[in-house]
Amino acid sequence: MFSNKNKERAARTAAVSHNSLVRDAIVKGNVQSVIDIRVDGRIEGDLRCKAKVVLGQTAVIKGNIHCQNAIIEGKVLGNVYCQQLLDVRKSAKIQGDLETTKLAVEDGAQMNGACKMNLQHGPQSKK
Repeated sequence: MFSNKNKERAARTAAVSHNSLVRDAIVKGNVQSVIDIRVDGRIEGDLRCKAKVVLGQTAVIKGNIHCQNAIIEGKVLGNVYCQQLLDVRKSAKIQGDLETTKLAVEDGAQMNGACKMNLQHGPQSKK
């Protein structure tokens, strides 16, 4: 029914696919994803991702973020629990605690909260 070429194309597409919440979109409630997610809109609730989270400059999260890796350029009003690399860009504004294994912060980023580095086991995500 399906040729090997179509199966290979589908596998490549699945490997690079991600979820996205576009600018001006608003989600009221918790969001969960097992693949990468990019947010340029607004989430009023927790964001849980088993992969990478990218928050664009227009993103606003009013809730906690739990993820594997993250790039933050937007605004977070909540705690961030990142198992590997948390990359905070210069346009980011974070009001909450950070818990991660690796942290990169660009000059100009605004962070107001405690930062805990868990070098051995990653964050102890609070439920």
